[in-house]
Amino acid sequence: MEHSSDARRIRITFDGHSGEFDPGVSAQAATAALSPETARETLCLMHGGACLELGVPLYESCTLTPLRYEDEEGRRVYERS
Repeated sequence: MEHSSDARRIRITFDGHSGEFDPGVSAQAATAALSPETARETLCLMHGGACLELGVPLYESCTLTPLRYEDEEGRRVYERS
């Protein structure tokens, strides 16, 4: 789940789990490490009211909320992709 490095680490929280990662880790890699089952169902992520693509690199500590097809916003994302 966690990567080793001497660089400053960032804390990612997802689906009730937290972990420390190297800056620049992709949102998809971090969420898959923290909660694989939820990550498999996730279409995109919400952070601070904005929708993030799974491939976006993360450089700051944050809390990510999964959007799945069963969520209204998740269905909108799916239908537009």
